[in-house]
Amino acid sequence: MEGWIVKKEKGKQTVLQTPNKHSGIQITVNKKRKSLHFFAWYDSFVGIEGADLTLEDIVQLFKE
Repeated sequence: MEGWIVKKEKGKQTVLQTPNKHSGIQITVNKKRKSLHFFAWYDSFVGIEGADLTLEDIVQLFKE
């Protein structure tokens, strides 16, 4: 995936992260729960509250 750092975590999670460490987005793919968790930060330490989005939610968005 060009432009992303991909890390395989223990269990069934894969983490996609933008390469800039000062600000960016992290997406955790949880295959067991069939969901994505989005998280962001800026200025190296200010976190923006994340949220989960299930596969069902994503499919529904494409159907609408």
